Amino acid sequence: MISVIIASVNPVHLEHLRRNIGETIGVPFEIIAFENGNAARGICEIYNSGARQARYDVLCFMHEDVLMKTPDWGRVIAKLFSNNDVGAVGVAGCSYKSLAPSGWVAYGLPQILHYHVEQSYKFMDKPTELLLSNPNGVKSQEVAVIDGVWMCTKKDIVLQHPFDEDLLRGFHGYDVDFSITVAQRYKVLVTYEVLLNHFSEGNFGADWLAAILKVAEKW
Repeated sequence: MISVIIASVNPVHLEHLRRNIGETIGVPFEIIAFENGNAARGICEIYNSGARQARYDVLCFMHEDVLMKTPDWGRVIAKLFSNNDVGAVGVAGCSYKSLAPSGWVAYGLPQILHYHVEQSYKFMDKPTELLLSNPNGVKSQEVAVIDGVWMCTKKDIVLQHPFDEDLLRGFHGYDVDFSITVAQRYKVLVTYEVLLNHFSEGNFGADWLAAILKVAEKW
């Protein structure tokens, strides 16, 4: 039912995540993991390769520094994709994307931010916290863009509208670009019925900025 696709740089994290997925997903699944510790391949190339290899119709692209907290989260995703209008689902996103170069977050505008994540911190000395923004009090919210820490879609969508591996050869910008691409034809959603623990916050360095500028120029 669900093919989970992971770009791996840490074998220990990957093994923990494999066990965690098996214990929580609640539906038939496979894990397609690509060892990429030397960063030889960009994440768009890896995700496109995973989509082509996938046996199941629903794809879940996730970072390996997460653990799923919601039992039977696969059933939630399968139900959402039973609606053929839905093209992508995440756990964090924003209902507005500016024309100016930016990621998915709109700082200072909580009314358009939608997320449900248990966040831990790698670069800051902060305790783990539950981040929740659900201004409309819904189970799922249509948005413009979702965060790439955990993104689900359908195999046929990726095959028709692949990640732009020619433009984005690194590890940033793919989530914004893919969200905008999918939103041209389908609904992009944030679900509040799935919770995960993300072990590290974002790193907005020069590589991130270069990718975001490319995405902005494209659109």
